[in-house]
Amino acid sequence: MRITVRFAAVLALLAIPRLASAGPIEWGYRAVDDNGTVLSQQTRLTETTWSDYFMLDPREHGTYVPDPYPDNEIKTDTWRYRATVHITDLPSGETWDVVLYRDYRMQYEWRNGAWDPYYEGETGGPWPGVEMTLGDNTYRVSGPGGELLVTVTPNPTAATPEPATLALAGLGLCGVGMVRRLRNGRAAPATNTEVHT
Repeated sequence: MRITVRFAAVLALLAIPRLASAGPIEWGYRAVDDNGTVLSQQTRLTETTWSDYFMLDPREHGTYVPDPYPDNEIKTDTWRYRATVHITDLPSGETWDVVLYRDYRMQYEWRNGAWDPYYEGETGGPWPGVEMTLGDNTYRVSGPGGELLVTVTPNPTAATPEPATLALAGLGLCGVGMVRRLRNGRAAPATNTEVHT
């Protein structure tokens, strides 16, 4: 029994650091465009999923991007509006910069001696997404259509312990208590009730 109690106590002590490392999610961000204009700012967020739409119209506020394939049968005119999103994991103080963009694109196809428009619309990025671990959390960012989408996932090593871990810690702590109680019982002095006549 002595070995079992000590073994449980050791396991409890090993489980305690896992309990202490778990913590709440708290983060924030600041989005700034290439001109230095602050587009959106949030702090002390505790949500694990978040969306925000603050990108301006690329045709009015963006920059023209030349066609990367000018000799192709399809001609593309693109206007791009960019912003840098500074994400901060508040418990650790670590930061990450993500470039978000919103494009307005017009495409033309060469038909019968002229450029005939056949597509017009908006896209955005990064897509499908990028991710980074800050502190004890993993942040995934994407920007379909220029919308900011953030998903925060707690790091498995810092997550709330499973019930089995909690039960093991409880068993070990009970074992520590039993060891102390047994030791206290053995240390009590014996009383001599023998009477000599």
